[in-house]
Amino acid sequence: EKLMFKYGSKTDYINFSFYAAMLFANEYKKEEFIKLIKIQIEQTKRKIFLLDQTLQHNEDIPTYFKKMLENSRSHHLVNVQWFE
Repeated sequence: EKLMFKYGSKTDYINFSFYAAMLFANEYKKEEFIKLIKIQIEQTKRKIFLLDQTLQHNEDIPTYFKKMLENSRSHHLVNVQWFE
């Protein structure tokens, strides 16, 4: 309940890919938590790969959308580096 109120009452951006698992880290076995984070890392690496493919092989993407994809890719890279 404390965690739900603490994070449920915030309007700040939260990337749930990694951070949702962290909300309950103290209530979860450490080994299982590490497994979850490793799954998140692999899934995020896949997202980065797909973003790279899109950026490299689609010249007709509008500039504004390309910038959005590049920003998303950068965000994912930071998360992977942080959690590895």
